[in-house]
Amino acid sequence: MHRTREGAIQERTAKSNQIRSLFSEEGVIFPTGLSSLKKGLLEFIEDGESAITPILRNLGMMYLEQLSCLQTWISELNAMTDRYFKEVDVCQRLTTISGIGPVIARISWVILTGEEKFRVA
Repeated sequence: MHRTREGAIQERTAKSNQIRSLFSEEGVIFPTGLSSLKKGLLEFIEDGESAITPILRNLGMMYLEQLSCLQTWISELNAMTDRYFKEVDVCQRLTTISGIGPVIARISWVILTGEEKFRVA
C-alpha cells in the first residue's frame, strides 16, 4: 500500500512537471505548488481570450482530469493508512516518538512484522 501511495505521489509530481513544461513552451508560467498549478491552469483554459490553440486547451483539461484522479487515489490510500493506523495499537504508540507520524508508524510496523506479505485487506 505504501509503495502504491508513493508511486501515485511521484506520478502526480511528474504530471505536474509535464504540464508546466508543455505550457511554458507556449509562454505560460504557472506559480509554484500543486494547488496554484491547478487553479492557474483552470483559469487559463476557461479564459476565452487566452491565445492558446484548441488542442492545448483540450490537453489542459485532460491533464486536470488526470491530476484529479491521482489526487483521489492518494486520498483513498491516505484514508486506508489512517484506518489501519487506528486499528493497530502499536502504530499509535510509535507516534508518541517525536518525528513519527501515522505513515512512518505503519511502515515501521509492516517492516518489523512482515504482516503486509500475508494480509489481504
